[in-house]
Amino acid sequence: MAQKVGVKDFVILRTVRMFKIGARLNYENLEKREEVEESELIYRPLEDIEIRLVKVTQEDMPLVKRPFLEWSKKLGVEEQELIELMRSLKERGILRRIGAILFHRRAGWIANGMAVWNVEKERVEKVGRFIADFKGVSHCYERTTNAVWRYNLFSMMHGRDRGEVEALVRKIAEELSLKDYKVLFSKREFKKKRVRYFTEEFYLWYRDFTGAVSSF
Repeated sequence: MAQKVGVKDFVILRTVRMFKIGARLNYENLEKREEVEESELIYRPLEDIEIRLVKVTQEDMPLVKRPFLEWSKKLGVEEQELIELMRSLKERGILRRIGAILFHRRAGWIANGMAVWNVEKERVEKVGRFIADFKGVSHCYERTTNAVWRYNLFSMMHGRDRGEVEALVRKIAEELSLKDYKVLFSKREFKKKRVRYFTEEFYLWYRDFTGAVSSF
């Protein structure tokens, strides 16, 4: 991508640890707290039936009385079997949730700030879990750093105006004695699109980009 658009300066910041993803925008004050569940993820490669399940259920849910029945017909299994497969994926941390997507900007949450923090390695987990507990935080995760980017903890915050977000950031900084941080507010959204897994388009892109054949 850098070659195509003539960009010479960029960094790749890989996710190290996820503390939270997802938010319920049903609060009056960003400083309200909530409990974020911790779970031990169980990993094993997806079986063929599970890959086919992902391909079917990642599309929009049918607007019918029994959407799982419609999905099960496409998959060629009984409705209860599909539900059990989805429950297994949820228990293993592969399926996070089933729900409707709210376009938060249209709902009035127009101030979206990514607060980035430079946190000592031994404090990252404590600080990450503290920040994740705020209702106004939708994403919180640790990322890698490098010579040009020293901030290792990221937290996405949503408010009705910039003042709300900045006040929350100051509160967190004061409570945890954090001195090195920034708030990067969204200025313009170029793309927000659901990733679709195990698609033919991805296989073709992967082959053309790497010269290799995907193992999926």
